[in-house]
Amino acid sequence: MLLYKNDFGAGKYVPFEEHINNMKAYYYDSLQESSKEWENSNNDYVPFIENFLSTLYMCYKELDKRFNVVNSNKITKTARIEAVLGKMIKEEKIICIGKARASKYIKNNNI
Repeated sequence: MLLYKNDFGAGKYVPFEEHINNMKAYYYDSLQESSKEWENSNNDYVPFIENFLSTLYMCYKELDKRFNVVNSNKITKTARIEAVLGKMIKEEKIICIGKARASKYIKNNNI
């Protein structure tokens, strides 16, 4: 599931699964809590629903933050670099190797 907002022709996406993955422990805890007494039909869905809604809220906050960066007059250097790298990856001009701090970018020679 992706949250999507289109503003002035620029779409922004926030992957819901990424947020679940980042908070994996809470997700599994809420799932386990909601499954208690399932065999007796006495389980409680509230912990799972609360987790789902809080994750959804975090996604909307992230989406809003991304648009505030794009629509503000002062864009940080980090935000500009991330935007340019994202565009170059999308256009397949560069390839990302590794994740997080171990990320490296190389020119795509297949173009």
